[in-house]
Amino acid sequence: MMAVMQAMLLGSSIAVSPVYGAKCLGSLHSAVAIWLSCSFGTRLNSNCYDISVNCGENELQSNSRCYQIFNHDGSINDQYTWEEVVQIITNSSEALRQLPTQIYANEILRPAPYSNDLIMSGATFVNALVAGVAMLGMRTYMKIAKFLVVFPVVIIVFLTGLILRMIGFQRALLSLGDALAPHFGSLLTLRAWTDAIIHVMTSLCVASGMMIVISSMKRFNNNAIRDTVFVIFSDILCTILACLLISPIIGYTASQMYTTSSSESFMYKMSYLAGEWNQLPYTLLPSLFARSGAGLGMLAVLYIAIIVMSLGPQVTWVHIRICLAVTPFLSNFRS
Repeated sequence: MMAVMQAMLLGSSIAVSPVYGAKCLGSLHSAVAIWLSCSFGTRLNSNCYDISVNCGENELQSNSRCYQIFNHDGSINDQYTWEEVVQIITNSSEALRQLPTQIYANEILRPAPYSNDLIMSGATFVNALVAGVAMLGMRTYMKIAKFLVVFPVVIIVFLTGLILRMIGFQRALLSLGDALAPHFGSLLTLRAWTDAIIHVMTSLCVASGMMIVISSMKRFNNNAIRDTVFVIFSDILCTILACLLISPIIGYTASQMYTTSSSESFMYKMSYLAGEWNQLPYTLLPSLFARSGAGLGMLAVLYIAIIVMSLGPQVTWVHIRICLAVTPFLSNFRS
């Protein structure tokens, strides 16, 4: 039973994590280019909008909805107030609150027209890193393995608590509750499925890496049922944290374009930018960190934590294979 569980965890983490990580790295350059183009270029760029919504020629898109602000003769539509017109025009570009689903659909799902050198260099670096760690010996590796598991989780938990304190516990609960509430009608939309793919892949790699490291530390004598339950709860916890942290970090927020010296004015403007409570994790939360140098430093630490976390399953797999190969040899040598 334990062998089956380990095989499933090893197979999922080894197969999912490198592929997903390579696709993310491959889309990084294009995603940044589109972000800059949409943020500082024309607002009519088709890549800036939700791909699941098709608006008319004379319509503007805001919060995944179409608005006909201008009539065919160029005059402003009388059914909108001046404040509504300003809000819709300034928020018409979906790049102002770039969702991870849009990055995923526009960049990751779209095949790259050429081989990305960043992927090849990154893969070479990871292979060299794994080989170097393996050459250091098992005692050194055990310390590194513990660091790979503990450090990213501590950083994510710390930033989550800091976010709750900055925006208020009640607001965070409302946002999280609405984001996690079941909306069965959304099952037919592309956004729901791409969001699910991102959350599941992120949390799966984290939970699998934690499970494999713990199993290797205890010499594979763990209880299979207990370990499986642990993985399930770890996956749920990581998914909840992904709603608060990982997704908004992957996505882009226009915080620096809307920040002001007054916190009340900032919250007021961001409430329009968010549009709905279920959009809050994608817009407001990361923007709170982007208002100061210390906040940007914490974002950089989170990036490092996510990268380190993605290396955990692969390094641990190498360790397990080495243990399986070396232990019988040492036993025969001693005897």
